Amino acid sequence: MKDKVIQEALVIVQDHAEMLAEAWEKIHGE
Repeated sequence: MKDKVIQEALVIVQDHAEMLAEAWEKIHGE
C-alpha cells in the first residue's frame, strides 16, 4: 500500500516538474 502511494506521488511530481520546466523555458527562453 505504502509503495503504491509513493509511486503515485512520484508520477504527480514528475508531471509537475515537466510543466514547470516548460513554463520556465517560456518565461526565460532564449
